[in-house]
Amino acid sequence: MIKGDANTCCITGICETASEALLITDQHNRKVKLLDRTYKVVAHYDLPNTPWSMCSIDSSLAAENMSNKEVHFIRVTNGQLIKDRILKLEHCCIGIAHQDSNLYITDGTALYHYTVNGTLVREMFRDTSGP
Repeated sequence: MIKGDANTCCITGICETASEALLITDQHNRKVKLLDRTYKVVAHYDLPNTPWSMCSIDSSLAAENMSNKEVHFIRVTNGQLIKDRILKLEHCCIGIAHQDSNLYITDGTALYHYTVNGTLVREMFRDTSGP
């Protein structure tokens, strides 16, 4: 916990930066936190909604998917966390992964393929076996 946290930290995502610091998603406090090599919180970024998970885009950029159908791109610059951009989606986003300039996002039953710039390439899979 850091000063200003109202709840116990709940880590739902983690990424490593170029300087070997760690970015963590604190779901209960709606924050992304930057930890130094001694695991001390050295910076944080307040999120507008509940974050679900995070993936690394490159050594200084992470994508954070939110409960409000948004993906927030957070950049680590000189030990600070800065909003890079926001991608708005037409569906919920529970999980996110990145590979070769592609984003893979799930809403829990479907898997979507996006470009890192936010263009929907296609719905790759949908589970229709449920009720």
